[in-house]
Amino acid sequence: MAQQSATDRQQPYSIPPQRNAGETNFTNILDIEAQRGKSIGTRDTTDNQLKFIPAPLMIILSSTYCLIILSVLLVVPILQLAIGAAYRDQCTINSNIPVYLIVTGVCGIASIVLTLVIVR
Repeated sequence: MAQQSATDRQQPYSIPPQRNAGETNFTNILDIEAQRGKSIGTRDTTDNQLKFIPAPLMIILSSTYCLIILSVLLVVPILQLAIGAAYRDQCTINSNIPVYLIVTGVCGIASIVLTLVIVR
């Protein structure tokens, strides 16, 4: 077999040298994670703030006043659900009205509960 010269052999992948701040440095995601000291597939637990909710809205939603207001507003969907269930087969105008009340009551309860769970 013929010997390969040093230029013909492929060099193992290495991290390119650091560039100026304005230049884009495209590297492998595994190298980026290794530089940060993280293992792949783990969550960063140091940053618990939700990225899709803006910071001012997160401050408002996490306040005690917002918790009290959402708790008071929870009465309306509960009443919708109760009235719809109580008069399910008794509506003479339209038989679907109690079903609509049940569905909107459940959706209202779910939206308020999910808001509380996401913020807390």
